[in-house]
Amino acid sequence: MTLQERFDNKWMPEPNSGCWLWLGAYHRQGYGNITVDSRSQLAHRVSWFLHHGFMPDPKIKVCHRCDLPSCVNPDHLFLGSQLDNMRDCFSKGRGTRADHKGEKNVNAILSEEQVLSILDDHRKYREIAAVFGCSPSTIGMIKKGRNWPHVYEQWLQSHEANNRLEAKL
Repeated sequence: MTLQERFDNKWMPEPNSGCWLWLGAYHRQGYGNITVDSRSQLAHRVSWFLHHGFMPDPKIKVCHRCDLPSCVNPDHLFLGSQLDNMRDCFSKGRGTRADHKGEKNVNAILSEEQVLSILDDHRKYREIAAVFGCSPSTIGMIKKGRNWPHVYEQWLQSHEANNRLEAKL
């Protein structure tokens, strides 16, 4: 069986979106996988190869206009750099953005109030982490200003102001 035949047996059209949904094996991030020359390949990259006649350099991404990782419809694919892919992502309102910091970040498990409390806490990192349900390394990153830097800067400025006031008294 040829690669084209194997490929064509592993997708199904989705009538509403026009996507070709991959029915074969999947990569952990939802992308289809197909074996080519005893190596696992991403199905959407193989679709590009089969329909456009060349495999792009590995540094070049085969991106999805439809934003569906399991889609292998060549009309829904375009070539771009990682930067192009991220710009496409952000233009569609997906992904983590600079204005989605702190509590607005979908991955945040702490509030700004909790972060301020962590910054004021002098216990061991593992003890603080147990209270807030996060890892000791997260506590360390907060205390060093690497996580939640906007809150850290605010906290630092307020403590410096308090220290100056205490020095005057």
